[in-house]
Amino acid sequence: MEQLTIDKKALHTIAKGACIMSSGGGGSYQVVKYRIDQDYKENYKITSVKAKDIDDKGWFSGASCMFPPTALTKKTDAISPFKNVFSTIEEYCIKENHSKIFKDCNKFDYYHPLEVGAVNTVIPIIGLAQMNEKNKTDIKVIDADTAGRSIPTLPLIIFSAYTKTSNLSWFPNYVASQTIKETNDFYTGQFQLPNGSELEKAFITLIMNQFNKYGGFSVFPMNGKTLKQNPSVFGTLTDAYNIGKIFENKNYSYQEKAKHIIEYFNTRNRKSKIIFRGIVQSIQTEQSGTDIGTIIIKGTKQYTGQILELGVSNENILAYKYKEGKKKKIYILGPDSMCYVPLNNKIDVVDNSDLNNYLNCPNSGPIELNIIGISAPKIISRKKELIQNWVSEWFTFGYKGTKYIQPWLND
Repeated sequence: MEQLTIDKKALHTIAKGACIMSSGGGGSYQVVKYRIDQDYKENYKITSVKAKDIDDKGWFSGASCMFPPTALTKKTDAISPFKNVFSTIEEYCIKENHSKIFKDCNKFDYYHPLEVGAVNTVIPIIGLAQMNEKNKTDIKVIDADTAGRSIPTLPLIIFSAYTKTSNLSWFPNYVASQTIKETNDFYTGQFQLPNGSELEKAFITLIMNQFNKYGGFSVFPMNGKTLKQNPSVFGTLTDAYNIGKIFENKNYSYQEKAKHIIEYFNTRNRKSKIIFRGIVQSIQTEQSGTDIGTIIIKGTKQYTGQILELGVSNENILAYKYKEGKKKKIYILGPDSMCYVPLNNKIDVVDNSDLNNYLNCPNSGPIELNIIGISAPKIISRKKELIQNWVSEWFTFGYKGTKYIQPWLND
């Protein structure tokens, strides 16, 4: 059985790689770095297991955190919402084990990540370690996620597509609040709604209005046999670890780090290349459950005189590339990723909230980045149902096309 044992050092490495892979989203690396140091004990170890090796009768659920990234700080309790929602949906499935769907579910053996990003990859692993210690369990993390990057909405996860073709369903689901310190209690919600879009709205409304902007949610509990029949994006936790190792390699220049990251993804059958190099000029976002806006990057070196304009909904959704003063043209579309690799040691790996903090810090100086394009995993890009859901994300940023195209690969 192929496994990765995640100790404290490995988790720091995974955090760096997940942040790079996130396409600008997934939560602050700076917050996660602090939380690992504070909350992941030296003796903690979580085992990662390949999806193909999990027990057909082993049960798990997808779960994640939900919050506006710019609202997250080092003092935010982001761990308890995950633990609360994961334990709540586990209890539900155990109580329903007399039913056909949850037959023989007596406990959860695994956890399935929902996306790749600093916070939403790492915080659940910290939560699992704490739960395993408290409950004397050995819940493992599945080496997979549902998108191959960070995503802004539930309809973009691969399990959403399977609701059209299999017996996967948006119910049961749960959303949970942070733990209330005075009572050691928490609030939960559950919804029976027809699709992921309606469920997303319900989660956001509850979290923003009742849960003080921070919550955890869980969807698609299933067993190993069901996952193998409805596969997600396998191997992405290992990818995050390997990308993190490349970034940590002190023998590589920052340009060489970008080169080796590209080479790695090309070996993973995900085409990759540098799509831009430049200095961040401005970030304009509004917070309304998600951070929505634009990031303008002015080209340097061979990209001098060009602009890359990123459309952001927590994550980078699309990018236009154009010459200054000229008409903008679409260049790259999600589900492909637009990932940041710093060009010097003045900044660390960043998501968009980190980038905003650096930009507003007078001591940071110019923020120069390589932006790497990474093609979506084929299991994602070939799902028509998922591409249809991405179309509505593109519309938000003025792109009215309905076909998934990749101009960046032909440039």
